[in-house]
Amino acid sequence: MNELAADHPNPDVTFTLSDPNWEWTGRIGYVQNHLDEPFESVEARDLYICGVPPMVVETRAALRDIGTPEARIHSEGWEDEVVDDV
Repeated sequence: MNELAADHPNPDVTFTLSDPNWEWTGRIGYVQNHLDEPFESVEARDLYICGVPPMVVETRAALRDIGTPEARIHSEGWEDEVVDDV
């Protein structure tokens, strides 16, 4: 992801680790608890979620709750079949 962001002017990559096993200076915890921090506005951004199905489903719901248009939220798309909607 860092390489993608370095090669293109538009991506803004933000990492959140739920349980880092080394000295990590970035965000720690669940990504859905940090959604208000990296963005000034979600209406004009495309957001890509990748991870374990429960996190993806919860993050998608949290993004909807803060006003992100559904068309701007992207993921692999198979998580709803694995996990009941939140």
